[in-house]
Amino acid sequence: MPEVKISVRGISVWAFHGLEKNEARLGSQFSIGFDAFYDEPSNPLKDTLKGRPDYARICNRIVELFKKQRYRLMEPLGAFIADTLLKEFPILTGVKIYIRKLKPALSLPVEYSEIEVTRIR
Repeated sequence: MPEVKISVRGISVWAFHGLEKNEARLGSQFSIGFDAFYDEPSNPLKDTLKGRPDYARICNRIVELFKKQRYRLMEPLGAFIADTLLKEFPILTGVKIYIRKLKPALSLPVEYSEIEVTRIR
C-alpha cells in the first residue's frame, strides 16, 4: 500500500529543558518538527480528512507533551513524544520527531543542537 508523509517544521516553543540550572530557571527557545507517515487512503483524491491524520491536532499535542514535564536531555523527550503520538494516533504508521534547541548553553557559539527520534509501528 502506498505511504504518505506529512512534514511540519518550525513549531516554536519556549520551555525549560536542559542540563544547566539556568535552562531550568530561565528556559530556552526550541523549534520542533515532525514527519508523520500513514497508509494512503483507498480514495487518495477525496478532499477530506477521513482516513488521514489531522496534523493541526498533532502539532497541538506535541506542544502539550513538550511542556508536560521538564527533561534534562532532548533524546528522552523526543522518544516520549514519538511513542505517545503512535499510541494516540492509531492511523500513523510511523513518526519522526525533530527537536532543535536554539543557542544551546555550550562553551562555543553554536546556532543550535538537534536530535531526531524515529518510531515505526
